[in-house]
This record gives sequence, C-alpha cells and structure tokens, in this order.
Amino acid sequence: MNLPREKMAVNKYTVIENPVEVRKNLLMSSKSLIQILMIHEKLKVIRRERLEKMNQLKQVIEEINELMNKLFEQLPEIKDSSENKTEKSKSVQKKTTRSEREVKKVKRNKIDKLYEQLKHIDEVLKNLN
Repeated sequence: MNLPREKMAVNKYTVIENPVEVRKNLLMSSKSLIQILMIHEKLKVIRRERLEKMNQLKQVIEEINELMNKLFEQLPEIKDSSENKTEKSKSVQKKTTRSEREVKKVKRNKIDKLYEQLKHIDEVLKNLN
C-alpha cells in the first residue's frame, strides 16, 4: 500500500474514449430511468384510486343491503299464491344433485345477493298484480 506518490498520481486519472458518446449514453440512461419512475408513480396513484373506489363500492353495497333488508321487513306477506309456489320450489330443490348442492354452498359475493334480492322483489310485485 505504500506506493510512491508518483505512481498514485498516475492511477488517479483514466482516459475516456469518446467522452461525448459516454456522456450522451449516461444522459439517455438517466432520462429512461426518470420516465420509468414517472410511470411507476402514475401506477401507484391509479392503484390508490382503485382501492378507494373499491372501498366506496363496498360501502354502497352494504348500504343497499341494509335498505333491502328494511324493505323486506316492511313488505306484507302474501300467503295465497306464494305458498303453492314455495311448496313446488321446495320439491324441486329436494331433487337437486350433490354437485348442485355443493355449488349452492359456495359463498356468493354481495353483488350476486343483490341480484337475487331484486329478482325476489320482482316476483313479489308480479304476485301483487
């Protein structure tokens, strides 16, 4: 490690061939890196907004479910024609195969539940007419 000062001075500098080309390449690399960082930041913003929208959607779905439950509580029960239909549907349900039962056991998401509730409301409205 104890090199004479003359040899140390020689090792400090290196010759760069085509310095303009090297500088140009470094600047182009920096430019590419900055563009990639900008795209990454945009993606982060989009992901954050997506999560916010998903949370808002969940809240709206929960609110709709609550309102649907309140609506069903206040709807009058129809006994005449609906009893016959429910008895028929129960007999059909008993005849379902094992695979159909397994499919029914799969958890449905909230949107599917909403669609079912809407169908039920339509049926009740048809029975009222």
